Amino acid sequence: LRYDEALTLTRKALFAANMDNVSPAENMDEMSLANHFSHSLYRLYWQQGRILHKQARTLKRQGQVKLVNNKFDQAVAAYRLASANLKPIQQILDIGYRISDTKFNRRVKPVHYGLVSLLLQKARNSTDKEEQQQLIREAIETSELVKVAELQNYFDECVLALQDKTKS
Repeated sequence: LRYDEALTLTRKALFAANMDNVSPAENMDEMSLANHFSHSLYRLYWQQGRILHKQARTLKRQGQVKLVNNKFDQAVAAYRLASANLKPIQQILDIGYRISDTKFNRRVKPVHYGLVSLLLQKARNSTDKEEQQQLIREAIETSELVKVAELQNYFDECVLALQDKTKS
């Protein structure tokens, strides 16, 4: 398993992607460019989170408990960044640049639900009741993001179908 090498390469790619940061979009061409960079960042942070989570699980199996929590916290942080970088893309999608349900299920849901899973694991392992509640609240809010996007997609399809009927 070459997780250390994969993590190093992912971090280099993240550094390069962050160096190409784009200022706020003023027109559709710039919005597409901003979308491209955000798309790259969310995928790289998601990849980093998955690698760190796998490393944490490997360390846990090896009995290296002290290192597990650090890797796990890093995985949660990476998933949070992936989710945060995915939100602007979802907003752009919501104004007419739809992706198919298959792509949504493969590329959007796993990021948010992966974060939810990590947050719930972290809440379960926490001994601080206040931290548990905060993590559970964050997990609920994150899962609601997916449900809102699904509902928006459903109702947009209904509106489009209704518009097609009225044109006929």
